[in-house]
Amino acid sequence: MTEHLSAQLILRYRTRALAPAELLALDRHLEGCERCRGTLRAWVDAPAPQDLHARVFAESAAEAAHVLPAQCRAYLNNRLDAVERELCESHWEDCATCETQFEALRTEVHQPLSGWRKLMRIEGLFATPLAGRNAETSEGLFAMPLVWRSAVAMAVLGLLTWGVTHWQRTRIVRDRLATSSPSVTPTDAAAEMVGATPAVLLALQDGGQPLMLDAQGKLRGAESLSDAEQTALKAALTTGTIETPRTLAGLQSKDTNLMNGSGNTEDAAKLWAARSRQTLSQPFGVIVAEARPTFRWKPLAGATHYTVIVSDPESNYREIAVSPKRTATSWMPPQALPRDRVLVWQVSAALPAGQEVTAPAPAAAEAKFRLLSQAQSDELKRGQQQYANRRLPLALLYARLGLIESAERELRALAKDNPQSPIVEKMLRDLRKK
Repeated sequence: MTEHLSAQLILRYRTRALAPAELLALDRHLEGCERCRGTLRAWVDAPAPQDLHARVFAESAAEAAHVLPAQCRAYLNNRLDAVERELCESHWEDCATCETQFEALRTEVHQPLSGWRKLMRIEGLFATPLAGRNAETSEGLFAMPLVWRSAVAMAVLGLLTWGVTHWQRTRIVRDRLATSSPSVTPTDAAAEMVGATPAVLLALQDGGQPLMLDAQGKLRGAESLSDAEQTALKAALTTGTIETPRTLAGLQSKDTNLMNGSGNTEDAAKLWAARSRQTLSQPFGVIVAEARPTFRWKPLAGATHYTVIVSDPESNYREIAVSPKRTATSWMPPQALPRDRVLVWQVSAALPAGQEVTAPAPAAAEAKFRLLSQAQSDELKRGQQQYANRRLPLALLYARLGLIESAERELRALAKDNPQSPIVEKMLRDLRKK
């Protein structure tokens, strides 16, 4: 195994919901991979001590990781295959609790049993086939008094009743998961309840920290966020959609004159002006955070210099900023541009013969952009500090403010940390449609 473990595999490993051979393979991977061991430790340490719900979940997961008494008895009676025996032995080397329990069971099994202890020897009563029992085992069940045999029968009946009840509860949980939103992909290990803890529907690694959504709609790993922020996270995780501002649609426009040229200088200049979306790189049809954005454009062959003009279409295209003549193909205005309004910009290229070509051409799409308001800019700064190293909350903040490129960057990083998560890929696809 050369790739790092995903969040789903770590969850299934913690709850021992894998086949023995898979558990053994993950044990060997963890021995040689420091990064995966650190991720596993983060899952164990993630719940806050004061959070009772998270602490119960962590304790239940820790209990599921121990070797059960039934497995110890099966080991002593040679009913485990080689892989299962190796898993038990490796666990006893690292877990003093399970090793002590195993030694106690082994001492009990190898001591002469009498009276009530003989009655409680489960492997003698149920594990050994009737035809192969020795004299001591035969006495245990059929030579005991009627009252004891009745007690054993009642215990077996109770175990069967508990098993049927547990199976029915598990089936109800699985049916509920199967009929839930298809955008939420539950892991196999989370399909069953662990004690009183709700089943986990979805688990992600978010900036090195576990983020989980359970069957009751509760988030774990986002306790520091506000109720509104947690609601936005749950909406994204359950629907796979990303919220963006409606103002983005008003900034989008298409070139209406995609003319073809013959390759001469005159046609090249006309194409440069007509294909404004290709010529004017940025900002174009976007919302920007900086009050002094950098304007970039593609060069025009033969141009001696360029001039950039930023204007306000709501004020009859009043000029807001004008650059000096430049030979470079980028420019940053020396002063802040007005916030919270739609602006347009254009570039004029001077040719050697005294001609001047302006992009966009009259029939081409305008290069519109919008600056965040001051309140939005302040919210962005607070969010960047609060969500440091948290990919998903930061991506949702960027998207809600209209900073699509920044939101996509965070979601790509989240997808890299969770390569087997379809919900992250769905969020990326939805964002790219905006």
